[in-house]
Amino acid sequence: MAKGAIVRSVCGRDRKRLFVIVDICDDGRVLVADGKLHKLSCPKKKNLRHIKVLAAENEEVTSLCESGDEALGKFLWEFEENLENHQ
Repeated sequence: MAKGAIVRSVCGRDRKRLFVIVDICDDGRVLVADGKLHKLSCPKKKNLRHIKVLAAENEEVTSLCESGDEALGKFLWEFEENLENHQ
């Protein structure tokens, strides 16, 4: 797991939702954001066991995190559309 990885929540109220790892905590958790429900300014703590990695760290995603919530939300929406089209 690394910052900038795209993950899907597999447990909790937000299951099946896409997120980007914003930071890694020392207690076996990561901070995730999606640009809509969980903004970059207030990311959600998720247990590593409750997420599934879909794409490894990517420089494009890292730069999107610096661009802001709107750009991140749009990217994740497009990423999910591509996933659905390929399955």
